[in-house]
Amino acid sequence: MTPRSWPDQAESQCQLWNLLTIICRFSQCFH
Repeated sequence: MTPRSWPDQAESQCQLWNLLTIICRFSQCFH
């Protein structure tokens, strides 16, 4: 377990959440 892998994982998770929220907003707009 290297300390370098932690920030990368957190960043990827953050990007995933951002993508999810964007998709949610778009779906709300189309509803």
